[in-house]
Amino acid sequence: MRRKTRETIITSIRNEIQNRRTFNSYNVEKWNFPPISNGSKEIDISKGEKGELTIRFYIDRGFIDHFSAFVYTNDPNELKRFYSSGTSVKQLDYNWYRVSQ
Repeated sequence: MRRKTRETIITSIRNEIQNRRTFNSYNVEKWNFPPISNGSKEIDISKGEKGELTIRFYIDRGFIDHFSAFVYTNDPNELKRFYSSGTSVKQLDYNWYRVSQ
């Protein structure tokens, strides 16, 4: 799962985005990491109202409305959205999930 690389990315993002409010996607190209998300370096980031962080590392982005991803989140509202939308969620470790929709 290349978790150590993903955790390094999360730490870098936390340091860089502390004061930013919104994100759509983020390209980790500048950190010279290997492709980390479905053959690319693009990941999705969202920040909760109280500074919670959710980062999606895609395994499969799908074509229309499905995806599979390793997700790091410390946002309980994001987890509620996953569980209430019929998304398949498997907890891998503290704040780490494999999500398929």
